[in-house]
Amino acid sequence: MLLALGPAVSVTGEGDCPSATDVDARVRALLPEREGVPDRATLELVGPALQIALFSPDGARIGERRLDRSGTCAELAGAAAVVIASWASSGHPEFLAALPTPVLAVVRATTPPSATTWRWEVGAGLGATVSNGAVPALALSATVGKTGRRTALRLALMGSGWQDERLGTGQAQWRRWPLALGPQFRLVDRMVVVEATGQAAMALAQVRGRGFDTTRDHLAVRFGANAGLAVALRRTGWRPWLGLNVFFWPLDENPEGDGAVTTLPHWDVALVVGAALGR
Repeated sequence: MLLALGPAVSVTGEGDCPSATDVDARVRALLPEREGVPDRATLELVGPALQIALFSPDGARIGERRLDRSGTCAELAGAAAVVIASWASSGHPEFLAALPTPVLAVVRATTPPSATTWRWEVGAGLGATVSNGAVPALALSATVGKTGRRTALRLALMGSGWQDERLGTGQAQWRRWPLALGPQFRLVDRMVVVEATGQAAMALAQVRGRGFDTTRDHLAVRFGANAGLAVALRRTGWRPWLGLNVFFWPLDENPEGDGAVTTLPHWDVALVVGAALGR
């Protein structure tokens, strides 16, 4: 009985730079069809790298390697296809004749499997917070998530300078320092990375009165929410980013002096430029 010919390797994976479909098509162009169950190749995004693994039909690992994602998506797809085709040929000598000569010399060794299953990133930036006016702002952040996943958990701290507000014969100065925690979603994962956040926020609000007969400094904790969008360049080591965050505070009234009450703005908008380091 004749068995139908099929692909030598089937490629699956997450992400679109490169896509599994693109890599699969390139592998098929390098390797001849064969009978039986194909080997299985997987693609996984691990921080700034693409992790490639090849398994035999019975699940045995043939090889694993990480490639830096510093080139274009097309270049990365071509490199991944060459690695997979080279591994597949090592288990099937009959494939060697089908491989172009340059492909045979590309992969000399494979990287041992990594035990790392988590990715992390820390960042810092400077910018401005806008409420009544614009004041300088400092932002710190930390992110952790599963390797290869588009979602992660992000913790962010932001500090800003004093803002002024006129109250009758006096003046109130105030500032909010928010701490936000919540999920981060990677919307675009190419040479430019776009990430969105939706977080619960808690702020230390400080208000002080000036120019009243009686004054008091007021310190309180306020609760709100934050939505953010960040754009960064994909590169190893430090990477630059630009972030926009919008905070909403549903309630923020603070007593000053002489019976005056300061109601702080319900919205804060922060624009920050910074750099991040991760794995």
